[in-house]
Amino acid sequence: MRARTGFAAGLSIGLAAVFWALGASAQIWIEERQWTPEWEARYQAYVEGDWGADVTHEPEDKALFGLELDCADAVYAMRIVFAYRHKLPFAINDPRGRRRLLSNRSTDWDALRQTFVVEDDETGAFRVERGGPLGEIEKLRRFIDDVNTWTTTQSLANDTYPIALSEVRPGDVYLVPGSHAF
Repeated sequence: MRARTGFAAGLSIGLAAVFWALGASAQIWIEERQWTPEWEARYQAYVEGDWGADVTHEPEDKALFGLELDCADAVYAMRIVFAYRHKLPFAINDPRGRRRLLSNRSTDWDALRQTFVVEDDETGAFRVERGGPLGEIEKLRRFIDDVNTWTTTQSLANDTYPIALSEVRPGDVYLVPGSHAF
């Protein structure tokens, strides 16, 4: 293979950097850490100490406030929010049968824009206006919403693995497939 020289090499490197930067900023969040036993222990402490029945009723928590979560939704949302806050990876099997992963690296939410309903002062008619791209928190909330729309207690079986009851810790899931998740 021959090496490129001069302007062509600079252009190739420059274009590669631009495309890499666009792809990186397109992710829901960029992971900076990897899951380790220590991070799993911190996740268990988070679930035990910080996750309660009123977690979606705290206005200062922009990631969770107002979300409607059933049992399976809560399982996914706990992991997503913890991973987001600590810049850890998150991935599940796409339950829509697309043979891919839904993850923090997904770019599916890039084309979404903020939308506003505006009332015309003169006519009183309402119209929808599009704003700029979603910010990181808005993208995160849409990701949580979409994951919760597409997943159920049945899909949890594809995103978890069995453990002995004697080894269950906070953050682990007790699953009755198709019925309930604890």
